[in-house]
Amino acid sequence: MKIDFNIELKTLKGETLKDSEKNNITLKTVTINCLLGESNDDKMLSGEKKLEKYLLAEKIYTSESEIDIKSDEISMIKKIISENYPPLISGQCWLIMEGDRKWKK
Repeated sequence: MKIDFNIELKTLKGETLKDSEKNNITLKTVTINCLLGESNDDKMLSGEKKLEKYLLAEKIYTSESEIDIKSDEISMIKKIISENYPPLISGQCWLIMEGDRKWKK
């Protein structure tokens, strides 16, 4: 599936979400933070699985437009975003990754 990770996330009022340094929060920002951050599950992952997460983060980080992501990668990303972010952010990320037309540029 093709996903544009550069889509900005919004408040319920429709304003772009900002981090503490006033940078726009995008699906890319959230996904990279989750893929490269350590969770309790990561302690049980093999080196190979950690490498897969790193390479996926690198692919997303360097993307400037839509990129192809495999369904198992989407499932993994959705899971870790849900574990690390509140509904305002995780809900939008899920909708974007599920292809909700509202989020198309």
